[in-house]
Amino acid sequence: MRKMSTIKDVAREAGVGISTVSRVINESGYVSQETREKVLAVMDELQYQPNEIARSLKRRHTKSIGLAVPEISNPFFGEVAEAVEVAAREKSYTVLFCSTQYDSNQEEVGIDLFLEKQVDGLIWYAPHNKSKLQTVLEQRHVPIVIITPEPVWGDVDSVCVNDASGAFEAVAHLIRLGHRTIGYIAEPDDPTGSQQRLKGYRAAVREYGLPLDESLIARGTFREGSGARAVEVLLDRPKPPTAIFAANDLMAIEAMTRLRSKGYRVPEDIAIVGFDDVKLASAGGIDLTTVAQPKQEVGQEAVHLLIERLNDEPRATRQVTFSPYLIVRKTCGQHLRSGD
Repeated sequence: MRKMSTIKDVAREAGVGISTVSRVINESGYVSQETREKVLAVMDELQYQPNEIARSLKRRHTKSIGLAVPEISNPFFGEVAEAVEVAAREKSYTVLFCSTQYDSNQEEVGIDLFLEKQVDGLIWYAPHNKSKLQTVLEQRHVPIVIITPEPVWGDVDSVCVNDASGAFEAVAHLIRLGHRTIGYIAEPDDPTGSQQRLKGYRAAVREYGLPLDESLIARGTFREGSGARAVEVLLDRPKPPTAIFAANDLMAIEAMTRLRSKGYRVPEDIAIVGFDDVKLASAGGIDLTTVAQPKQEVGQEAVHLLIERLNDEPRATRQVTFSPYLIVRKTCGQHLRSGD
């Protein structure tokens, strides 16, 4: 009786790797037409019959993607998630969501949840515990795309927004309007971009020759109520700032609300600029000047990179960077100076 051929026999005779033979059998991933025909010819010559049970298991996909964001109460992350979901749906993928609450322990819970649900791949927004996440996913062979303020993941695909340049432009805009004492509300230890925005704030102050006064930096967080508390700290200074740059729109809006409740006029007494350009920022009565992140493009690109990996398309690791841009509305006071 003739010995049954194996996938190893086919790979050896065709002069290719086992993974290449597997892609031909499962009709998944990239294989050149020449190589595909060569593998099929060897399979026919060796009368190789794939194990249909193993083949079906190998081709098993849940057509689902896991998306982890720091929180769901901030509309910015909701808008990013919406962009990811729309892009994934166009590729017939569903999206499972997880909120990590800026906590590395919750990140581990999220990893376990996604692996239990057998997602095909992950999109993760600014993880805290990078080494843990990368180790687990490499062991389980789960493709991942990181959305991060700076490309620091080496051999992992990432989508970045140049937060530092956006913050620089926001502060430079306030300086050009005549402000010389500019407060900054942020949490420098947060990984979702505040560190880069702080760099941009400091760079603009130095570039325009202003003194860098660390007492103008109010340590807030991205949690509810932080902007209001931080603006109180800035108001308690012997010389309060004439303008405030907040590291996200929610903190900017909270700061503006608190200022108005205390009798300050925005922007006549204190100008405000935010970061993100969430939908609420353009609402009537708010009209927040802010740095817009290209949320749609970020979400779409993250899905695009992940789908490429899921399809085994051969390419080098990619790090795609987008640039934010300033949107001038009412809270910075430019309309008062220009007569608009």
